[in-house]
Amino acid sequence: IEAVVLAALSGEQWRLDVFNTHGKIYEMSASKITGIDFDEFDLHKSQTGSHHPARKIGKVAELASGYQGWVGAWKAFGAEKLMGSEDAIKNAVGNWRKASPNIVKFWHGVEDAAIAAVYNPGVEHSYRGITYVCKQNVLYCRLLSGRLITYHRPIVSPNSWGNNSLSFQGWNSNPKYGRTGWACMDTYGGKLTENIVQATARDILAHAIVNLEKAGYAVVLHVHDEIVVEVLEGVGSVEEVESIMSTMPEWAKEWPVRAKGGWRAKRYNK
Repeated sequence: IEAVVLAALSGEQWRLDVFNTHGKIYEMSASKITGIDFDEFDLHKSQTGSHHPARKIGKVAELASGYQGWVGAWKAFGAEKLMGSEDAIKNAVGNWRKASPNIVKFWHGVEDAAIAAVYNPGVEHSYRGITYVCKQNVLYCRLLSGRLITYHRPIVSPNSWGNNSLSFQGWNSNPKYGRTGWACMDTYGGKLTENIVQATARDILAHAIVNLEKAGYAVVLHVHDEIVVEVLEGVGSVEEVESIMSTMPEWAKEWPVRAKGGWRAKRYNK
C-alpha cells in the first residue's frame, strides 16, 4: 500500500499505470534501472518457471528508494550481493531517481513547505495538497484526510552542505539513533515523505475498519496492512471483506489500492 500511496501523492503516473494494470512494480522498476526490456521478465518466467534474476534489483530499489534512501539503504536490503561495487549501487540509485522524478520533487516539495512554514509562523505552505503551518512552536502537517501530524519545537538551521535542515523535539524509542527519550531529531524530505505516506496509508486502513464494522464484520486486530475480522462459520465472505477494504475514502477515490489475497481460517497466522 505504501508504494501506491507514494505514487498517488507524488503524481508518478507510470507507477499508477502499473498498479492499475499488471501490478508488477518490481519488474518494471528493474527494467527502468537496468535497461532490460520489461517483456523479458515475463518471457524468462514462462520459460524457466522462476523470476528473472534482475527482478531482485527492482525489489531492493522499491524497498530502499522511496524515502530518499541512498547507498546505505540499498546495502541494508542486500544490494552488495546483487551488484557488487558501490559505484554500481550509486548508478542504480541514480537511475531509479531519474525514472521517478515526481517522487524526487515530492521529497523536496514537502521539505521546502515545512521549512517555509517554520520561517513564517501562522502562514500555510503546501505541496500537492499536503499543508504545513507553524503555530505556538508546533509544526503541523495536514494530510489529505485532514488529520494532522505534529512536530514540536521545530528548528531550521544550516547544515554542512550549505542548505537549511529541519529538526524538532520528539520521542526517540530507537537507541540506534542516539539516546532514547525526549530528544532533538533531524528530519528531511524523504523522512517527511515517509511520515506522510505511512500516516495516509493508516487513514485508508482506518477507513476500511470503520466500513467493515458497519457491515457487521467485527475487527479484532490489524497487523501493518492486514485486517483480521471474527465472524461465525458460514457468515460473510472473503470476497466481501476485500471489496469493502478496496473502497477508498473520497479524497483517495481514484487511487488503485486493492485488497487481495484474503483467507479464512480458525486462527490467524502469517
